Amino acid sequence: MRRKTFTILLSLLISNSAAWAFDYSKFTYTWKDADGVEHTNKVTEKATVPEQMIALRNYVMSNTDIPGNFNVDGE
Repeated sequence: MRRKTFTILLSLLISNSAAWAFDYSKFTYTWKDADGVEHTNKVTEKATVPEQMIALRNYVMSNTDIPGNFNVDGE
């Protein structure tokens, strides 16, 4: 009976995509535009200019707390 209950609970957990959701919006990064003005954005916001795109890429690739990053700095 325990094994059957465990299997049911496990399958419910796996099928519930909300249980595996990761909150990327808690991560923010700063970047400077072409005029040298500093901006702060969440990683979930669309990057619209090259300086912002590069800063976003660098932040995401260097932050090991964001899922999917592995060995980007040789660590």
